[in-house]
Amino acid sequence: MAPKVAEALTLKDLMTGDYPPPVPLVEGLLVEGGAAVWSALWGTGKTWLALELARCVAAGDSFLCHFPTKQGKVLFLDQEGTPGGHKDRLVKLERTDGTSAWTCPSGSSTSPGCT
Repeated sequence: MAPKVAEALTLKDLMTGDYPPPVPLVEGLLVEGGAAVWSALWGTGKTWLALELARCVAAGDSFLCHFPTKQGKVLFLDQEGTPGGHKDRLVKLERTDGTSAWTCPSGSSTSPGCT
């Protein structure tokens, strides 16, 4: 049997149920099991930013050298891009030493992806 992905709750269920607190995936931005939808004009960097967020979670690096992440699997949904285009962008985001192309000021993060 497939795991339950979503469950419909009544207001009463939600208010009286015993649910665990949300677990941060990206501190201050996203919780485990959550989702993010970014909207802006074309050409403003949404896909680049979303791919960097996905890369940071997959690698366990701090996002933008500021937001700690919990390493985990990522589901990246994009209705406009192609796998080849995303791969090209991820290659550009990844440095040859395996860290992010986002360079952090020295000492700004303890994450291995931010040097």
